[in-house]
Formats: sequence, structure tokens, C-alpha cells
Amino acid sequence: MPVPDDVVAWINRHFRDMDRNTAIGLLEDAVDERDAVVEPRLLRCAVIGSRGDIDRLTELVEELRIDSEDVILSGEYESRAGNLVRVRDLNLPLEDV
Repeated sequence: MPVPDDVVAWINRHFRDMDRNTAIGLLEDAVDERDAVVEPRLLRCAVIGSRGDIDRLTELVEELRIDSEDVILSGEYESRAGNLVRVRDLNLPLEDV
């Protein structure tokens, strides 16, 4: 599946030059637990959750094959005062978060 333009732009801003093509390739090949193509929201969650680290992105893409809930939590939620709070809606295209 082609990676959405907003995700590619985020990768270009946050990943090291040498990791960018690998990051895009990981997302192009990402599948869920049913071996289906991953929706853009989950790709966004994975890149945000990776925080620009290729090893973390690899882990999150592998996690998509098992259970996407952890990937969603890593991208859309933060812990505040011991509670998980949704801080972004990644159904929408990425801005510079």
C-alpha cells in the first residue's frame, strides 16, 4: 500500500537520512493480524509512536500483526497523571507533531 504523503513528509522531517527509505518500506509492507493492508490511521500511529527511531518503528510494525491497540496507544495517547489521555486524532493527516 502506498504510504500517505503526510506520513512520508513526517518521516522526512524526523528520521535520519539513512533510515528514511527503510521506514517507508516497513510501512508499505505493514499488515494487520488478518494479513490485510494497514489503514492510514495505523501507519500514522506507528510513525508517531516511533518518535523517529527506526528500531522502534520496526517493533510497532511487527506489533500491528498481533494487535493494533498498542500501536494506537503509542501514537494517539499519552499518560497524564497516571491516566491515558487521547492527545491526537490520527484519522486526520499529520501536522508537525
